[in-house]
Amino acid sequence: MAEFVLFIFTFYICMIGVMCDAVAATITVMFIALVSAACWPRR
Repeated sequence: MAEFVLFIFTFYICMIGVMCDAVAATITVMFIALVSAACWPRR
């Protein structure tokens, strides 16, 4: 799970560096990722 979060975080930073216009879409992806992480059954 940590690798997934790290991947999303890295993707978030890269998107900001590449296109600032994509920040809104990236934030949406981050929100979905947070919801998925919260709903994901932790072992």
